[in-house]
Amino acid sequence: MKRIAIFASGNGTNAENIIRYFQASDLDGEVALVISNNPEAKVIQRGRNLGVDTKVMTRQEINTPTLMLGLRIFNRHNSACRIHAHNSAIPDRTLP
Repeated sequence: MKRIAIFASGNGTNAENIIRYFQASDLDGEVALVISNNPEAKVIQRGRNLGVDTKVMTRQEINTPTLMLGLRIFNRHNSACRIHAHNSAIPDRTLP
């Protein structure tokens, strides 16, 4: 099963729609984590309300190799994880 992490910092309506889509579908995937650099972001509560793990991190933490290592461990059952950020401050990355 593919496990998806969403990076978001705002209201979270797009994240909620993505989470609900995977929860209602027969696709081999799930949103397993929501990460935000904004502790006041509504996306955090939306994720929690839908049973998704959430994490608040500083922008510096998000942009460090430590996060990528943590996501590798989190994603250890998959051969690759595509990380896409809907935010120009966070680069897209692919984990091996």
